[in-house]
Amino acid sequence: MSKTDVLHRIREVGIVPVVRAESADEAGRAIAAIMAGGVPVLEITMTVPGAVPLIADLCRRYGIPIMPGALTPTEVVAAWEAGADMVKVFPCSALGGASYIKALKAPLPQIDLIPTGGVNLQTAAEFIKAGSTALGVGADLVDLKALREGQDALLTDRARKLVEIVRTARAS
Repeated sequence: MSKTDVLHRIREVGIVPVVRAESADEAGRAIAAIMAGGVPVLEITMTVPGAVPLIADLCRRYGIPIMPGALTPTEVVAAWEAGADMVKVFPCSALGGASYIKALKAPLPQIDLIPTGGVNLQTAAEFIKAGSTALGVGADLVDLKALREGQDALLTDRARKLVEIVRTARAS
């Protein structure tokens, strides 16, 4: 899959799960559950033990989009000018959540923004309606407590719900 194909899938699905876990095995279970819920793209944080080999294993034959994090308008533009395919706005909730994305998109409609921080089942539709290309969803989707209790299906269900929220918000 080329980088263009990966970017297309991110835009199409509209969800980028942020996988933080205490082991590569735990991350792998989260990834499997999320993918079963209809989300075929994800971010693995470097805080996951064994993140580099896990990423290498998952990325064989895949193009990797560049999505640096930024917060201020100056940082967003600098990231885009440096060649970012999309820009992760983090922590988005610290500056107003969906209303901040809307404010950024007004002068910067050409930049694909992915808010992260404060994105959950309750706020997802607002972020999409504000102009987000996709949503970075962390603990609300990648629920480590649920994984540790053997409730992998809870992640699958949340992934499905988020995909539907994005689909419905885009249609409205």
